[in-house]
Amino acid sequence: MNNKKPDYLLLDTSVLLEDPHILGRIMQKGGIPFLSNTILQELDFNKNGEKPINQNARLLFREFTREQVHPFNRMPGGEALVFGDRLTCFKFRGGSVFVLSRGEHQTKVNNDHKIIEVAKDYGLILLTRDNAMVLQAGAAGVSATLWSGNQEHKNKKISKNISGQNTGGHETSVVPPFDLPSRPNAEMATKLQITSIPTVGGKILTKDGKVFPLKEVISRGGEGIIYRTSSDNIVCKIYHPECLTNLRKKKIELMLTRRIDQPGICWPSALALNEYGEFVGYVMPMAQGRPIQSTMFVKPVLEKAFPAWTRKDLVKLCKAFLQQVEYLHSLNIIIGDINPLNFLVTPDSEKIWLVDTDSFQVGSFPCPVGTINFTAPEIQGREYPSFLRTKEHELFAVATMLFMLLHPGKPPYSQQGGGSPGENIKKREFPYGFKGATSSKNTPQGPWGKIWGNLPYKVKEAFHQTFHSNHRLSIPAWRVLLDSYLKLIQSGEVSDELFPTKLKIKDGIPTLCRCGNTEDASKKWLDKLASEGRTFLCASCVDEIKMRSLVRKSREANEKAMNAAGQKKGAASPTPTHAIKRSTSVPLSSGQQRKSSTQYSTYGTSGSTATQKKKPPVTAMGLLGAFLKHFIK
Repeated sequence: MNNKKPDYLLLDTSVLLEDPHILGRIMQKGGIPFLSNTILQELDFNKNGEKPINQNARLLFREFTREQVHPFNRMPGGEALVFGDRLTCFKFRGGSVFVLSRGEHQTKVNNDHKIIEVAKDYGLILLTRDNAMVLQAGAAGVSATLWSGNQEHKNKKISKNISGQNTGGHETSVVPPFDLPSRPNAEMATKLQITSIPTVGGKILTKDGKVFPLKEVISRGGEGIIYRTSSDNIVCKIYHPECLTNLRKKKIELMLTRRIDQPGICWPSALALNEYGEFVGYVMPMAQGRPIQSTMFVKPVLEKAFPAWTRKDLVKLCKAFLQQVEYLHSLNIIIGDINPLNFLVTPDSEKIWLVDTDSFQVGSFPCPVGTINFTAPEIQGREYPSFLRTKEHELFAVATMLFMLLHPGKPPYSQQGGGSPGENIKKREFPYGFKGATSSKNTPQGPWGKIWGNLPYKVKEAFHQTFHSNHRLSIPAWRVLLDSYLKLIQSGEVSDELFPTKLKIKDGIPTLCRCGNTEDASKKWLDKLASEGRTFLCASCVDEIKMRSLVRKSREANEKAMNAAGQKKGAASPTPTHAIKRSTSVPLSSGQQRKSSTQYSTYGTSGSTATQKKKPPVTAMGLLGAFLKHFIK
C-alpha cells in the first residue's frame, strides 16, 4: 500500500490566469491544489476586461461560487494550521481546491513575498511563471517550479498581471542566487605572474576556444583597459599587470558560475586568456549610451542630450533602474558602488545599462570602492574592502540615486551651509521641508525647491523617511510610488516639466503679482498673506528677491573678509582679493577614494585626474556672478 503524502501545490496567479484548467490536471495526477487569499485578491483584480486573462479570472470565480464553501480545521493530511490562519475548500470540476487565508503576514514587502511566506509555513510547492519569484522562493528555502505553460498553448506568453497591465515577460532559465556570507574573504591577494599582456593588434582566447582580436582602445582606467573586439557586441577588459591577482581571478570565476543574460547588465561572459592560457581579464557585452553623470546632471547638457524628455522620462528611468537592482538583489548580488558614472542612458528612458560589474559584491568578495554621497550613515568612513555590505545599506544608495534622477544631479544632503557631505549624511540633515519635521531654509538655491514642491506627497514622504528618519523603503515599495507618480503626471495632476518654474496648485486661484504676471495660488496661502498684510508675489519675483539677498550677503561677507585681512597686516588699504590664497584641496579619508573609472571614454568618463594649471583665485562676488550666470541661463 502506498502511504506517500500527495503533493501540496500552491498555484501562483500568473499560472491560473493563463490556464485555470491546470487545477483539474493536478487533481487527476493525485496532487492537491492550494491558493492563498492574496492570490484570490489578485484574481479578483483581473476580472474586469475582455482579454483571455480577464475571462479566465471570471471563470475561476464562477466555479468557486457554484457550491457552498467548506471550512477545515486542519490540512488535508492532518497537519495543524498556523495560529490565526483559516482553511476553506472550494469545489472545482468535481475536485477540491483549498484556500489558505492569512489576516496578518510577517512580511510587509509585496504580494510575492506574502505568497512565498505561506508556501514556506506549510511546505507547499510553489508553481509560478515568474522567474524572479522562483529565485526569491529558493532564497527563502521554498521549493518552487517555473511553469513553462500548457502544451496546447505553448506559444502564449502571458506574464503575471497584478497591476492591470501586461508586463510582456519572457521565459528564462532559473539562475540560482549566490550565498550571502557575513564576513569577507580573508585570503591574502597575491600577484599573478603573467608572461604577456595583449594589446591592440593582439588577441585573447576563451576557455571554449573562441578567439577575439583586440581592435582598438575604448577607455583606460586605474584597473585596466577596455578594448573593442572583432565582435560588434563584445568588449574585453584587460587588467594592468599590478591588478592581476589570484583573488581577482577567483572572483571573476565565481561570477561566471551564473549566466546572467539580463539586458543592460554587462556581466562577465568568459575569462580572457593570453596566448599562454594565462588569465588577463574578461569579456562582456558592450554597453550602450552615456554615463548619467555627464549626460543628465547639468541642465543645459540634459536638455541638449535628450531634448524630447519630460519628467515622465525621469520617472521611467527611475523604474528601469529599480528593475535592474531588484533583479541583482534576487540573486544576492550587491552593486555596492551605486553612482551615476556606472549607469549609462540612451534616449530610450525605459532602458539603463550597468557597467563596472566586476566591482559588484558577490559572495564573500566585497565591493572595494564607494562614493560618499551614496554611502549609508552607519557605514560612513569605513574601509570598503574590509566588510560586506547588505541590501539594507544598498537601499540608502538606491534612494539617493532616485533623488538625484528626479532632481537631476543634486544629492539629497546638498544644502546651504551645513557640514561636509559625509557629516550631513551621518547627522541626517535633510534640507527639504516636510510637514514641519524638516525645514526648507537650507534648501539649495536654484530649481531644487520647486522640483521638491512639485513631487507627489507620497514620494516626498518616502524621501523624508529615508533621509531624515532613516527608514528605508523596499524596492517594490518604490516601484508602487513611481507607478502612481507616472499616472499623476499623465493625468495632469502634477507637473511634467523637467525643471518646474512654479508650484502646481490644485484648485488654485489665478492671482495677479505686482510685476503683472498671473499665477495660481491656494486660498489658504492668500488668506495667510492677507492676515499678515503682505501682497502676493509670483515665483519669478520671489527668486529675484532671493538672488538680491544673496548678492547683498555675499558683498558684505567679501568686504568684511578684506577689511579683516587689511587690519591683520596693518596695511593702509584692504589687501587685494587676488593676493588672498585659498586652498582647493580637500583630502579624502582612507577607504573613500574611488578608483579611476575604466568605462568608455567616448561616454565622457575619464581616467586619472591631470595636474591642474594654477589660476587666479576667484572672489566671492566672482563666484556669485558665475553662479548667477549659470542659474539664469
